[in-house]
Amino acid sequence: AVYDTGQIGSSFNMGSGNFYLIFPNTVVPNPSAGTIEMWYTPKTSAGQMSPTIQALAWGGQTGGNGVGASAEDELSLTLVNSTNSIAFEITSGGAYVLLVLSPTALTSGTTYHIAATWAGTGNYGKVYINGALTASGLQSANFGTNNWIGFRVGAPNSLESMFVHGEVDEVRLSNKERPFFMVVFMSFFK
Repeated sequence: AVYDTGQIGSSFNMGSGNFYLIFPNTVVPNPSAGTIEMWYTPKTSAGQMSPTIQALAWGGQTGGNGVGASAEDELSLTLVNSTNSIAFEITSGGAYVLLVLSPTALTSGTTYHIAATWAGTGNYGKVYINGALTASGLQSANFGTNNWIGFRVGAPNSLESMFVHGEVDEVRLSNKERPFFMVVFMSFFK
């Protein structure tokens, strides 16, 4: 990734793919509650890319092949290429325990504040775009963090065809579910 002008200081320009950032194994999200947020500027239009998704942020266990791999516990925030919309997924043992699909299509070249929150079993996971709640879903279980291989921005574990095409800025991973007012506040903090 190369530096570019971001919302605050510099951003990571992932260009046309093949770049991603890896955080150490000690960066492990809280299975019970948390928030992922970032500024993101897509560089593709709906239906333009293959495969089906681009991994904006991913965390998971060793032994799997990234998003949707069997017997994996994972946390992912992705861009669905067919619609240019955001999906937030949590899996446990390879099965979805939370899947939230935002109906909002992102426009290539436009910068968005994207946030996804989760609050654990029996609570709602949510996707916000520019401070507006666009989708939510009930989380049926927590995910495990044994054998966690760290957190990535721009690609999942070993699936090099799912690189992000665009710019990523100000990525935050929190071990608390940010309340609505804080997500709104952060979406105006440029």
